Amino acid sequence: MQLYLAVVVLLFFIHHVSLIPIGTEAEALEYLTQLGYNKCQSQSKVLCSINFSSILRDYQQTFGLEKTGKLDEPTIELLNTPRCGNADRPLSSSVLALTKSKWSKTRLRWALRNSSSRISHAQSLNIIRDAFEHWIKHTPLNIEQVCPTCEADIVFNFVPVDGPSGTLAYAYFPEDGRVHFDSAENWIERFDHDGTNLFLVAVHEIGHALGLKHNTKDKQSIMYPTYQLMPKGDILPNTDRKWITDKYGDPDLIDEIQIDTLSKVEEDRQNAQPSLAEVRSALSQMKSRKAPGSDAVTADFLKAGGEPAIKWLHAIFIDIWKNEEMVEETVALKSRANGKFVAAEHYGSLPLIARSDAVSEWEKFEIVPVDENLSLIALRAVVNKMYVAAESGGASPLIANRHQISTWETFQVVKLADGTQALKSMANNRFVCADNNGNSPLIANRDSVSAWEAFEIIPQ
Repeated sequence: MQLYLAVVVLLFFIHHVSLIPIGTEAEALEYLTQLGYNKCQSQSKVLCSINFSSILRDYQQTFGLEKTGKLDEPTIELLNTPRCGNADRPLSSSVLALTKSKWSKTRLRWALRNSSSRISHAQSLNIIRDAFEHWIKHTPLNIEQVCPTCEADIVFNFVPVDGPSGTLAYAYFPEDGRVHFDSAENWIERFDHDGTNLFLVAVHEIGHALGLKHNTKDKQSIMYPTYQLMPKGDILPNTDRKWITDKYGDPDLIDEIQIDTLSKVEEDRQNAQPSLAEVRSALSQMKSRKAPGSDAVTADFLKAGGEPAIKWLHAIFIDIWKNEEMVEETVALKSRANGKFVAAEHYGSLPLIARSDAVSEWEKFEIVPVDENLSLIALRAVVNKMYVAAESGGASPLIANRHQISTWETFQVVKLADGTQALKSMANNRFVCADNNGNSPLIANRDSVSAWEAFEIIPQ
């Protein structure tokens, strides 16, 4: 029974921070209670005497207002400012026991179930993905987008909350992972005062979903409770970066779990007894990938070194392979549809399109092997060092905006009879097409190959 009540309290505190215009003491008290400022929530005045002025002074002090204890104009204005629906103060211990301060795993998946009527689903995905990137680069977390109906750890929904200009969104702490945006808000992509910027709110709510609470002390923090229009840039100040790295660790350092994993890999390597055939095969693959000096390794060297040499060389190959340090080559893709080169325009910020007459940095891509047989590859744009993704599982155009390789960034190279190649996306098993004779962005949506799906892969 206590657990049930705790769940109900948790749902109440997250869902019901409503900003129907507040002007009376009763309305303000109810609202401040929902935000966690009322330390006494008993309905019995015998057990608890509510002092509204002290609660209000606490709220005023938290946000740097004059501590009048009265509903003056600055306080009423702040009470009616659009904000996140999560409480500012810790909930009861019974409720907190249901949540965690961080995720217990480092590989997470996220999904967007639906979207706002004001921003397309594809663009909403781009915005949320971008919001994640601002957190990911300061953590060792591996967070991957999955399809709208796929099982996910962090799930985004647009749902009715309290109408426009009230509670913009709210999020559940680990390991619940639900994030709800108010569908009634005027969500916009632009950074102006004509609506609520989805990116800014998404970065804030992802912070909650990763375990961060509100930061009421630093108004520059993205975790500040009220909505603030700010330039995109590097949106996380040092305070937020420290919070997230303190929680999950510095991405540049190897944490204890990784050390254990590496120790196990090293142990397996030491116990491994690869055959000469395995090493020769590995060296052959190294040579095909232009590994420096691989062609100088001869049978005489192997013979001189004996089994330790075989073991050592094989381990080197596996290490390099696992760390994705091997790049096959840098290439340009020329569409057979119009004879134009594929470009990651504007430094990769736009979808790939075949409309360049010559090759510059925008038209260069690195081929990165995804499997040891080179049957699957990823393409990394030279201009921004980001992997090309078949967006939305292939439903949206290709764009070079990913830090890591998943199914969406994996392609099979299919050789065609005329010497050109087709790229089949592993996201949906469909071929990449220079749609509309190359006048539209590349998209993986074709079941068969024609001139629009054929490319020359030209070494650079």
